[in-house]
Amino acid sequence: MSTIQAKAKMVAGDLQGSPDKAIDIEMITSIIAIITEIMKVFGACGNTPAQARARMARPGFLEKVTLKSSIRRHTKLIAMRTPLLHSTLKVAATLTEPEVKKMMSEVE
Repeated sequence: MSTIQAKAKMVAGDLQGSPDKAIDIEMITSIIAIITEIMKVFGACGNTPAQARARMARPGFLEKVTLKSSIRRHTKLIAMRTPLLHSTLKVAATLTEPEVKKMMSEVE
């Protein structure tokens, strides 16, 4: 299993803790697409894994807008967008530099 898939399952696991949130294979696929898209953005900006990890741990306005935009594109259910944003940010804050490096290499 790739690091991106593992992190997608972590986000889905965090979402399942929310009441009335059912996670299906389509949601897992959407989460993987969102993570892949975000990692491509960080790679295209020329960030090192250390810089990307720091920005993920404490996202600024632009990072949050980029994430929200990606979530909107990949998630049909409006009710899932905010919980997905919070779960993604929670998992992103726990990433280590080697995990970020591996994820960046997976999307290249």
